[in-house]
Amino acid sequence: MAGWVKLWRKLKDNGHLKMPDTALKLWIYCLLEAAPYSDRARELENGELWLSYNGIRRDTSAQG
Repeated sequence: MAGWVKLWRKLKDNGHLKMPDTALKLWIYCLLEAAPYSDRARELENGELWLSYNGIRRDTSAQG
């Protein structure tokens, strides 16, 4: 999936940067996996995503 993800500058003020490293990594992963446009083949609307533990583990090289 190509494209940009924009972040609001106030994220630094509302606690997102104070998350534990793993939680912040997962949050960023979710932002990057969200559909940027409707995807009828995967039945996703703008901003929706479909996650699996195996996919997260594979893409983030997480152990366990």
